[in-house]
Amino acid sequence: MKQAISLLLDLNEQTEWGYLFRLRIVNESSQPLFIPDLEITDLHFAPIENPEPLPWYTQCLTNMGSGGTIIEPNCSKSFMFRVRPCTVDEETTRFQDDWDYKRWCVKLVQGEYHVWYDLSVDEDYFNPDSHLQYSHINKMAEEAGAILWCGSASSNMVNVYHVAQRGEPELE
Repeated sequence: MKQAISLLLDLNEQTEWGYLFRLRIVNESSQPLFIPDLEITDLHFAPIENPEPLPWYTQCLTNMGSGGTIIEPNCSKSFMFRVRPCTVDEETTRFQDDWDYKRWCVKLVQGEYHVWYDLSVDEDYFNPDSHLQYSHINKMAEEAGAILWCGSASSNMVNVYHVAQRGEPELE
């Protein structure tokens, strides 16, 4: 059975607080597909001159409930990711209700970056926040009347140019 999905990434906003990306997942199959909760850390930033993605940083590890979403056949769902450069203080942001934005940052220096999203689900799947494993999300999918999407998919690449803000501290 074909479980095809496509990932479409768009840059919706670029401001002093960072970036707002929209990821649209399209279910191209004939079955409802269960997609595990997406992680902001699967959004990759790589300098144009170096294809190696930059690491994400956090000061707070957590254990949170998790699950997923169902995407009906030939339908799509969109997910928003607000990305904070590490030079932006999470305590001064107006996005106090956006846990991922406050929790995670990526060290960007002035320059151009390729940005893309990778989604991968297989029998080794593990969500570090919820500690859910493949067997857990497969059961969730079955209980919801859907099929757990398995495989690997990457979005299109979007190019962004990060400009250092006035007074922005230098990163080491």
